Amino acid sequence: MNYVPRSNKFIRCLSEKLFVKLKNILSNAFNKSLITSIFIYLCLSFFVIVRLKGNTYQITSDFDFYHSFVHRHTDLYTSRLSSLLYQSSNYDSSIYINNIYSREWIPAPFYSLVLLSPIIFLGNKLIFCLLGITLGTTQLINVNQLLKKYDFFPNRNSRNLIILLIPFNVYFILNTLSVSPMSVAISFILFGFLTKYRPLRNACFIFAAMIRPNYIVMLLSIFISCIIFKPRKYKPLLYDLIPSLIVYLIFYFQYYSSYPGSGFNYLFTTINQGIDYTVPVLDQALRNNLS
Repeated sequence: MNYVPRSNKFIRCLSEKLFVKLKNILSNAFNKSLITSIFIYLCLSFFVIVRLKGNTYQITSDFDFYHSFVHRHTDLYTSRLSSLLYQSSNYDSSIYINNIYSREWIPAPFYSLVLLSPIIFLGNKLIFCLLGITLGTTQLINVNQLLKKYDFFPNRNSRNLIILLIPFNVYFILNTLSVSPMSVAISFILFGFLTKYRPLRNACFIFAAMIRPNYIVMLLSIFISCIIFKPRKYKPLLYDLIPSLIVYLIFYFQYYSSYPGSGFNYLFTTINQGIDYTVPVLDQALRNNLS
């Protein structure tokens, strides 16, 4: 009989336990509906990326605004692609030509410097596309986990149906592939609700507050809901929202308050948000296609 060293037995036993644990984690996190939903999302995303030749940043109208931050307010190195995009952008000129604007609208830097870095600093459209796909995939996983965690739909078939329908929402695909500010903020908020590690939850909410000015709407909605319904362990959640509220106020006075329009349409509409230059182009495109 061959002698097997104790160290080898221990390593084999540990490997088997880790494999079983990993298998249980994956089986709990993924199910057939989620895998099918991710597959549909990847197929549709691939079609959009090929159709746009990798220029997914062109999908969102916010790109020119946030992309211009590094060029207008810093002396940082930018890629050749970023420089060409800025030179061909009409956003910068629209701010100074339009008499409606009494002062310059300053983009919040966190989104520009971090999420747009594949374009601004690396000039790599492939990495930007992969970032968008990762964003969409993680959102599907997080939504699936939230539906299971909080039992919004006790019927499992209802949960599976919702997960399957999400990738058919064209705006979900476009916003995630273009790494839009709203989609990124939603991702941080979803992960903040999922994680049990409170410092990480605080960080997620803070990141969301540094990206979207309408984060305050979500903040007030959660606060009012907790006060009215008083769910279990709602006080720790309210405490975890306080740091993001402080950061939001700082960003409001530093960046969000420079918005030249009214506070109401900043939160809910797009009128006079620095993209008015797109109206003639869109109008002409519609005329050409509808005539």
